[in-house]
Amino acid sequence: MKFKTKIGWWFHLTMLVIIAIGCAMPLALGIQYDSTSTLVVGAIMSVITLVVILPMYLNTYYVLENETLHIRCGFIVNMRIPYKDITMIYETKDPSASIGLSLDRISINYSKGEVLISPMNKQEFMRLLNEYIEQYKEK
Repeated sequence: MKFKTKIGWWFHLTMLVIIAIGCAMPLALGIQYDSTSTLVVGAIMSVITLVVILPMYLNTYYVLENETLHIRCGFIVNMRIPYKDITMIYETKDPSASIGLSLDRISINYSKGEVLISPMNKQEFMRLLNEYIEQYKEK
């Protein structure tokens, strides 16, 4: 079962600031000072910024597979956590940098560390994840 990410207002605001600083400002300076090199740098920065940001919006999700939790975030993260390795899951508002695009998060502790995610319909996700973990432990 696939769950899309929940996206918080702070994430939208952060991305707007990054786009304004990384894209709009160099382009505006290039136009203001009639500088071709600044315009080129601004255009390159705009493309890079959009190539990194858009996939996060469009391609962040969590899939409950047969034996693993599959976590995807843009081009950056593509990981699978075996259910047998999950030791604890709980709700959190931890603001640490993470795969969760909202502060309404779930912390998943597993053998290699911790990951913070923010699925839509968090309660249903946690219920199903717990079922998968229990089923796997019974095997």
